[in-house]
Amino acid sequence: TYWETVQDAFKTDEKRRLAYFIVKSTPAAEPAAIAPLAEGADEAAKADHAKKSAERDATIAENKRIARLEVGKKVDDFLYKLETQKDLEFKKLAQADGFELKQTDLIAKNEAPAELLAPIQSSSRAGNAADSLFNLTVTADHLSKITDMSIGETEWLVAYVDEVVASRVKTYDEAKQAATAQLSADQAAAALTKAANEANDKIKTALSEGKSFEDAVKSAGIQSEILIATNTSQ
Repeated sequence: TYWETVQDAFKTDEKRRLAYFIVKSTPAAEPAAIAPLAEGADEAAKADHAKKSAERDATIAENKRIARLEVGKKVDDFLYKLETQKDLEFKKLAQADGFELKQTDLIAKNEAPAELLAPIQSSSRAGNAADSLFNLTVTADHLSKITDMSIGETEWLVAYVDEVVASRVKTYDEAKQAATAQLSADQAAAALTKAANEANDKIKTALSEGKSFEDAVKSAGIQSEILIATNTSQ
């Protein structure tokens, strides 16, 4: 009887089979670290140190920008081929272009490989890569199955949703253990609420008859230590 009222809450996870690769580009080596300022350095030395530090930071940022451009070009070239040559398949093209293609079994989002849990580096997309892959709306159009996203300063994920198995309501046998545990928890909560309300009514009645709070609690059959809060702010 309980199962009939709650079964819609017990569903299997949607599962997806994914094929993907990550394009990486390593920035040029960072310039040597700037030596710290000597103690008691004069203003000229401080200014020179600040200039060299700024130049070093600018070089590092530029190296990363160039690395991102390299990654972006590779991804753009790959996607352009897929979009303009309809007979090309995602997996075959990825392998032909030399990318390290990885494929999962049918997995739920919480079973995604660790590298797909990387946060998306985008101001318009929140969450991690797995969130995006499982939120992707897939249609009969093969291009709808493809998505790409930045997952690092110089890393880009390109993925293909190979198969989708939709979520469904579990059978009674599949959900019996979890549903039974929920039923027990619901019954325990209901019993606790009922007992608390009954005790509350008894205490109020005893207090209205002039009994002290401690005696009222005892007359309600509650065996509990009574705590007295004191005002310690004065």
